[in-house]
Amino acid sequence: MFYAARVQLVETVIKPALANGTWVIGDRHDLSTQAYQGGGRGIDQHMLATLRDAVLGDFRPDLTLYLDVTPEVGLKRARARGELDRIEQESFDFFNRTRARYLELAAQDKSIHTIDATQPLESVMDAIRTTVTNWVKELDA
Repeated sequence: MFYAARVQLVETVIKPALANGTWVIGDRHDLSTQAYQGGGRGIDQHMLATLRDAVLGDFRPDLTLYLDVTPEVGLKRARARGELDRIEQESFDFFNRTRARYLELAAQDKSIHTIDATQPLESVMDAIRTTVTNWVKELDA
């Protein structure tokens, strides 16, 4: 089911926008599926990669920003927002496995940039701005 939603988004929103020359910014894509399902839930990573390749082909984001926080910081922030959702009620082990998978995937792919999101908001925003600016400059080079 998680890949059905990814395919629908890619085919009905992202690809048409890109075809029109529009830049697309999303808050989730396949990386979260790989991390939460493969890392957190322990679903076979090779099977997930095979499924991804079958349904998405070589379609990948050009730039991914992974905002990294420890599970403790992330859950503290989630609690401050109010009631926890279904995922936020998972164990610390789940979040540690998920985070480890995100970091592993980021280390394997130069298009994924890890931002230390435990910093103050202004510092995180500056890091995002710098990363995106540098990426755009590389496109123009």
